[in-house]
Amino acid sequence: MELIENIKALVEATKKLKDRKIMELVINVETSLLEFQSEFDRLRERTALLEKENEALKMQKEISRNLSYEKGVYFNTIHGDREGPFCTRCWDADYKLVRLAVQKSGIAQCPECRSFFEYEYK
Repeated sequence: MELIENIKALVEATKKLKDRKIMELVINVETSLLEFQSEFDRLRERTALLEKENEALKMQKEISRNLSYEKGVYFNTIHGDREGPFCTRCWDADYKLVRLAVQKSGIAQCPECRSFFEYEYK
């Protein structure tokens, strides 16, 4: 960062002047700049995290629009194609869209939370 390099050069130039008051002011400016840089870095990391969370929430909202609850399970409709069934517990609690393993016996199990569902095999 050019500003930091300029401050360092100013500190070096001030050392040659041997003026204690100017040196203290320059050191205070340098310290403040480093504190601002640290805060800026923290805020940049926080912004990146919030942007990631925002994208996840947008995705959840989009999935929620396409979910339908039928006979105890969820189905998702994407571009006119119906997918599923999906676990209601995993979606309702954790916003995870987990496909159920459906048995011909009419029982479906979630591989994530291990919940069982009665489900008519088609």
